[in-house]
Amino acid sequence: MRFPLALLALLAVSACSGPSRGRPSDIAAFWKEGAILPAPAASVPTGLGWCRTSKARLAPGDRLTFELEIDRFGETSIHYLEFEVLGPYTGEDMEPLPVPLEGDDHHWSGMVAWPFRVALRLLDETGAESGTTELRIYDSVVQSQSAACAALRELEARDAAGAGDAELAELGGAHQRDFNGAEAALSAMLDLSQEDDLLASLLWDVVEKPSLVSFVTHGGLVLLLTADYSGSSPVSPPVPGALVPGPYDDLPVTISFNGTPALYLDLLVTTPSPPLGLSSGIIAFHGQHPSRDIQVRGRLIEASCRR
Repeated sequence: MRFPLALLALLAVSACSGPSRGRPSDIAAFWKEGAILPAPAASVPTGLGWCRTSKARLAPGDRLTFELEIDRFGETSIHYLEFEVLGPYTGEDMEPLPVPLEGDDHHWSGMVAWPFRVALRLLDETGAESGTTELRIYDSVVQSQSAACAALRELEARDAAGAGDAELAELGGAHQRDFNGAEAALSAMLDLSQEDDLLASLLWDVVEKPSLVSFVTHGGLVLLLTADYSGSSPVSPPVPGALVPGPYDDLPVTISFNGTPALYLDLLVTTPSPPLGLSSGIIAFHGQHPSRDIQVRGRLIEASCRR
C-alpha cells in the first residue's frame, strides 16, 4: 500500500495492528444465531428500541444491556451488564477532556469530550444483581467505529485506483475526525475497564497480567488497544430486517500488555444511532487469548431510550 507521509500518522493504528492471526469466529453469524450463548435469564430485559432522533449524543435514559460469556479453561460464567445514562456532570465535575490525535498522546485534535454519569448494574446468569457502580463516561464514545472502517477502505480503494499523493492527503484530512473519534472511543472504553472495580474484575478474568519480569523491565504495566481498521470487513445484516441500523463491519482489535498481545478481539460494529452511542456502535464481540484456553463472547440483547 502506498500512502504519502502526511497520512502515516493518520493510519498509525491500522499500520501497527500486531501479528497476523485467524479470526476467533464468524462474528456476524454468532450474533445472528445466538447459538453460542443460552437464552437470557427471565429477569433480564431484552428487546431493541430506537430513538426518534438520529443525533449521536448521549442523553439521560439511554440504556444498553450486554450478555457476556467468559470461558476459562473449560469453566464458563455468564454475566449481564446494564448501562444507563443518568445525565451530564455539572459544576466543577463537568470539565471536558481534550481528545488527542489518533496514535499521538502529545498533540490534540481540537475535539473535546464531555463527561456523563452512567449507572452500571452487573447481573449473574440467573439475573440476580451482583454489583452496581456509577461510571464517568465521556461522550467521545459516541464516535463511530463503522465510519473509521469505511474511511480506511475508501483511502485504500483510492490508492489502489492510482490516486495521487495530494488527493490521498486531502481525503485523509477529510476523514481525520473519523479516525480521531474512533480511536478515542475505544481507548476510553479500555481505560474505564481498568479503572472501575466491577469492569476490572471481568477484564482480568479474560486478560492475564504479564510476568513480574515484564513488569520490572517496562517499569510498570502498559495496556494498549490497537484497532486494525484496514483489516475490517463489511458483513451482511445479522438478521433479516434487523432493527439494528447498518452498515455492519467486523473490526479486528488487539489488546497488548507491555507490547505483548494479551487478547485478540473481533468487534461487530454498526452506526452508533441512539442509544448505541454508549457503545460506540459495538453490538457484539468475540475474543480469545493468544496462547491460553480463554475466550470471551458478548452480544447486545437490550437497547432503549426515552428521547
